[in-house]
Amino acid sequence: MTGTPWTDTHTDDPHRGRPAAPARPVGTDTPTGTRPDAAPPAVGGQRAEPSQNVATLSTFLGLLASRETMRQALSLVADDFVAVEPASLPYGGSYHGPAGLLDMLRAVNSVVRLDIEDIRLSDAGDLVMARVEVVLVARDTGETLRTRIVELYTVAEGSIRKLDIFYHDTAAVHQLLGT
Repeated sequence: MTGTPWTDTHTDDPHRGRPAAPARPVGTDTPTGTRPDAAPPAVGGQRAEPSQNVATLSTFLGLLASRETMRQALSLVADDFVAVEPASLPYGGSYHGPAGLLDMLRAVNSVVRLDIEDIRLSDAGDLVMARVEVVLVARDTGETLRTRIVELYTVAEGSIRKLDIFYHDTAAVHQLLGT
């Protein structure tokens, strides 16, 4: 969630070419940094449950990873949604609304295949951070780069409103893409 470009630019089908869902469940990091699929720690004698915003984003990412549920995933994206990719990248810029999200996924996918290895979600109120471990594969050369992407989602009232995307090393991405 690129972000998360699970589309194939060689077809009008935005689902084609998307990798399988992450091998481990999407979940929340706990204050101690345990795996998201581990039982949440007890807080005041109770298990910590993910917030509604984390649950919304987790649902969105799960739906986005499944070819059959793209329409449902987009229903969680607000009409005034804005996604921002780093301007220096070939697919950089702002993308607006659910259709803009699809445009962004197609733009990213036109130059790189993104294979997701792991996603961890962290709750910060109306912000939900996704730390995404990925392998980027350049479409032109087949060269690969293992890196991390941090995505900051603004979530309110069950809708995803904004996505800011930060690559661990944009210079390495430029080198991979020859830009």
